[in-house]
Amino acid sequence: MPDFSVYVAVDNKTNEHFLKGWAHAKDGEWKGFSDVIKPKNYHVFRLKDPLGMKGAEGTFGFQICSSGGIIHGAFATYQEDPYSGDNKISYTPPPPAVYHMSYHTKVSDKEWKWNTVDPDGHPVYVVYTIEYQRKQHFKWQLIEIAAHSDHPVRNSRQDLITMRHTLWNHKNPSIYPDGSRGSFQPNVFGYEFGSKVAAKSILNVTIKAVDRELVGAQVVLFGVSNGTRVIESDPFFFKDMSNVKVDAHVIHPTSSGNPFSFNADVDWRMELNLTKEPVTRDGTGVTRLELYWIAITLHPAFRAFIPITFLRGVVPPTAEVTAPATNSEYYQNMTKRVFNDYHKRFDTVSGATHLVMRVRGTDHRFCSWLTGASMSLLNYNGGSFNERLYLLEDPTGEGPVGSLLPLVNCMDQAAMLELSCSLRGGSSLVSWLYQAPFGYINTTYLVGVTESGDLVGVNNPFFGTDISHAEVRDINDLSRSPFKVYVYVGHSSKFNRESDDGIYDGCSGPHLGTETIKKYITNAIDTQTKLYGERPWECRAPGTVANVTQGNGVVSINDQRLFSQSCTLPLLTEPLSRLVDTAVANTGSPLAHVGWACLSTWLKATLGDEWKILYEQVTVGAAEAQALWLIFDVLNNTRIRVHINVVSVIDQDGYLDMNGSAAVVKEHISGILMSTTRQDIWTSGNLSGFEGVSLRYADHVAAGRIVLVAGNIVMDISGMTSYEALLPYALKLFDRTVRLGPLDRLPPVAPVLQRQAIRMGTDTSDTTTTLGEPENETEIITVTGIGTRFSLVFSVSCKIATANAGCEEHGVLFDRHIVEELDNNQGCTVEFLFVAREVGRHRVRVCVADLETMIGATSDLEVEVVEASEKVHSESGELGATSDLEVEVVEASEKVHSESGELGTNTTLDE
Repeated sequence: MPDFSVYVAVDNKTNEHFLKGWAHAKDGEWKGFSDVIKPKNYHVFRLKDPLGMKGAEGTFGFQICSSGGIIHGAFATYQEDPYSGDNKISYTPPPPAVYHMSYHTKVSDKEWKWNTVDPDGHPVYVVYTIEYQRKQHFKWQLIEIAAHSDHPVRNSRQDLITMRHTLWNHKNPSIYPDGSRGSFQPNVFGYEFGSKVAAKSILNVTIKAVDRELVGAQVVLFGVSNGTRVIESDPFFFKDMSNVKVDAHVIHPTSSGNPFSFNADVDWRMELNLTKEPVTRDGTGVTRLELYWIAITLHPAFRAFIPITFLRGVVPPTAEVTAPATNSEYYQNMTKRVFNDYHKRFDTVSGATHLVMRVRGTDHRFCSWLTGASMSLLNYNGGSFNERLYLLEDPTGEGPVGSLLPLVNCMDQAAMLELSCSLRGGSSLVSWLYQAPFGYINTTYLVGVTESGDLVGVNNPFFGTDISHAEVRDINDLSRSPFKVYVYVGHSSKFNRESDDGIYDGCSGPHLGTETIKKYITNAIDTQTKLYGERPWECRAPGTVANVTQGNGVVSINDQRLFSQSCTLPLLTEPLSRLVDTAVANTGSPLAHVGWACLSTWLKATLGDEWKILYEQVTVGAAEAQALWLIFDVLNNTRIRVHINVVSVIDQDGYLDMNGSAAVVKEHISGILMSTTRQDIWTSGNLSGFEGVSLRYADHVAAGRIVLVAGNIVMDISGMTSYEALLPYALKLFDRTVRLGPLDRLPPVAPVLQRQAIRMGTDTSDTTTTLGEPENETEIITVTGIGTRFSLVFSVSCKIATANAGCEEHGVLFDRHIVEELDNNQGCTVEFLFVAREVGRHRVRVCVADLETMIGATSDLEVEVVEASEKVHSESGELGATSDLEVEVVEASEKVHSESGELGTNTTLDE
C-alpha cells in the first residue's frame, strides 16, 4: 500500500523559540509533534496517513517568542498528500521585515525542489526554514515630533512655547530651524539633578510604516547626533499601516548634576529589535532639536516665561556636562562664566548700570505693575534685568555673545549671576547683597579691565580711560576712587551674617564662594587708607559686616508682565535729591507731541544717513511706556543709547494727570541717579529752552549722558566720550521730538480700549470660535481645558506703538498680540492671545500705547478658573473705572457626567 504521509521538518535558524500554536489533521494524524522548537534547532515530525483509501491533509502553526516572553510573530503551514489529486504545500510567513521563510520539498525518490512541490508522487517530504531577513528594504516615515515643555519659554521670535507643542512636522520641515542658533520650537524639561535623564526626557514621535511588510515587526526608533545615539525608544510593533505614536527618551547623557542642553541636528533612524538590521527611512528625517534640562522650580522672574536667549547663553551643551555634588560648585562655575565668558567690561568712567533695570518704590493705584521691564532702571536694592540686551552679540562685527553692550557695573553682574545660579533651583537660591558705603578696594581684578588681553590689578575703580591709573601705588593718593555702593551675591536665599555661607562676586575678583562674608569684606575692602578721614564726602567709612543689606534682587526680566512689586527705594543723598526735586518741579507744561516710538522712520533724516539702529524695543505697562534704542554711526564708530520713559497717569476723564505723573517721573529720575555706583558725576543741565528740567554728567566725566524731563516724559540719552561730544546729537533728537505747549492747553487724551470679541481655540488647532461682543462688562467666559488658547479682541481709538498683557499669578499666560489697522486710518484692533495654565483665580491686564505720544491705556480682566461642574456667577455692582472681565477656565476631563436634566441620568458626553 503506498505511503501518503507528509514528512515535515522545521529548521529554526533564529534566536527565538517556536511555541506550538496548533496542529490539526483533517486526514491522518500528527506524530512526533513538539510543543517547542528551540533556537538553532532542527525538528522532524510527520503527518501519518490514515488507513484505507485516504491521503494526509493538515495544518500546524507556531508562535515566535523571544527569551523575554515577547511574541514577535507567527507562521502557519498547510500540507496535503491526497489519495487522488495534486500534492499541495503552502504557508503564511512571520513578519517579512524580520524573518525570511522558505521551504524545499521532495516527492518519493525525486530530487529536492525549492518553494514548489511535484503534484504527483508519494510520500511528500517538506523542510520549512525560518531565518532572519537577509536584506532589509522596507521603509518607514517620520511624521511629527512633539514634547511637553515643563516651563514656558519664548523663542527668538518672541512666540510663547508652553505645555505640549510640535517640535517638527514633515508637512513643512523648513519652518522649525532657527538658523544655526537652534529651533523655533525649543523644549525645557524640569529635571531633578542626579536622576536618570531618560526617565523625564520624553519626545512624542509619530511615525508610520510605508511598506505593509513592516506590519508585525518589532523595531526601535533612535536618533543620532555627531555619531552618537542620543535618543531611543523602547521596542515597539507596527500593528498596522496607520500612524504610530512612540515615546522616545533622551539617553545621552545618562544623568547630570547641572543644567545642560542639547542643540543639534538629529538623524532619525530605525532598526529591527531582534537583528539590529536598519530599516530604511522614506523622506526627510534630519531634524533640529533644541532641548534644555533645568531646575523643576525656577526663579520667580522666570515664572511667566524663560527667554531662549538666556538659555542659549547660560546653559552649557551636553558635551560639557559635569556633575558637581553641591549648589556651591555650580554657583562657582556660574561666577566664572559671568566674569569671563560674556565679554563684559566694568564701566570705569561712570560705574553705571547699562542693562537699564528698574524697581518700583511705591504701590499706588496708577503704579506700573506692567512695566516694560527690559527698559527700566535698577538701583542697588534690585530691579528688573534686561538679560536679552546683556547677552546679545554685536551685529556690526559679528561679535561674540554679550558684545553688543559690553559695559557693566556690579549690579548688572550680580543680576546675571543671580539668574544663572537659579537654573539649578533647590531651596538655596542666592541672595542679593549690597553695602552702602562699601569703601576703597584692595587691589583686585575687575571684569574685562585688561591691557593687551591680560587682566590688570585695580584699586582705583573709576580711573577713567587711562589704564595706567587703574592701580595707584600710594593707598592715600587723593586721586583714588572708592565704591560708595557695591552689590554681590550670597549663597543662601536668606542672608545670615553669622553663617558660613560663601560670597560670589562676578564683577571683581572673581570671588567664588570660598569666603564667608567676614572674610570677603576683609579681602575686598581697604581699611588702612587715610582717605576716609581726608575725603569723607567721597566715602566716610569702610563697609563692615554690620552694613551688609539684603535687597530684593531681580524681580522681573525683559518684557515679562508683572503686577506692582513693592520694593524699598533707597533714599537719595542730599545733593542728588535736590537735583531731582528741581527737575520735577520745573516741568509742568503738557506735552504736545513726541514721536519717539517711530525713531526708525526719522533717524537718518535727523542725524544723517550714516546712522543705523543696532537694537530697538518699545513696550508698554499700566502707567508707562518705554522705548530703548541703540544707534550707531557707521562712519565714526560711535554709539548712542536712547532710553525714553512716558508716564501715563490718567484722570477719570481720560486725560493725562500731570500731577500724578510727576510723582512717577520723580521715581524714574531717582532710579537713574541711583543706577550709578558713582554719585559725584551728576549735575544740573543747561540745555537752551529746557533750563532746570535736565540733568547730565559733569564735565570731568569721560562719558556723555543727558536726562531731560518734559512733562510726563523722561528722556535719557548717553554715549560719546563727554557731555560736549554728545550734546549736538542729543539736541537734534530733542528738537525732533519735544514740543512743550502752553499751560492752559488741555493735556493729551489716553487711547480708548473697548472689547469687541472673544475667540476660542486649542493648543493643537488653528480653528477658532468667535463669541462676539460681551453683553456686559462682567460677562464670564468659560475656557475648557488647561493648555487651551483663547484671545480677546479690543478696538483702540488710535494707532498704537505697541501692546502688552499679563497675569498677576501667571495662571493665564500671555502669548502675543496682533494689530490690524482700520481702513479709516482712525484706529486699530488688537487681539491679545493667551493660554490657560492653571485652575484658580487670576487677574489679567491688557494695555496699549499711542503711536505718537506713547501715552498708555489699560483694561483689567478678572479671570475665574473653576472646575467643570461649577457654575459661573457674575457679581453685581460697580467694578470701577477700568473694564473688568471674568474668564472661567475649566480643567478638561475625559468624561463629563450629567446627573440630571435634559440629558437624563448617567448620560456621558465624550470630550
